[in-house]
Amino acid sequence: MSAQLIYDLAPLGSLVRFSDGTPRPPERHRKKLAAWEHRNSGGRLIRKQPERRIGNTVIGASFTLHSGDYGGGGVVVLRVHRTFPVDSDLAFVVTERRSSVRSACSTGPARMPSWSISPAAAPMPKPGCRATAIQMPFSTR
Repeated sequence: MSAQLIYDLAPLGSLVRFSDGTPRPPERHRKKLAAWEHRNSGGRLIRKQPERRIGNTVIGASFTLHSGDYGGGGVVVLRVHRTFPVDSDLAFVVTERRSSVRSACSTGPARMPSWSISPAAAPMPKPGCRATAIQMPFSTR
């Protein structure tokens, strides 16, 4: 699958693997193995950026994968993101698709967004509902 197809079809949150098609070198070749792992890895699709123009410069469309977090004791010290242009020469594969994001009036079990400060989920409104304010589990006074 090409990078353009990942940009066009894969929903945010999907797990994506990429490869340059070369065979994995032996473990004893540490530098070659590190270079191979840099071009043959994966991550979670977290961002799609359309083509944009800044002055006379055109920056092509791209997407970003979250490759991993590094740290210890529950503290993230380094977050690794990899950004790929849609004309990348790498081959991409979606290994796990995430369902599309539900609207505020959707049915089904409520899911708390990743930025939420409380694990307690508020129920989602039913179809045909009017927009209402969500009651937060903390006081802003």
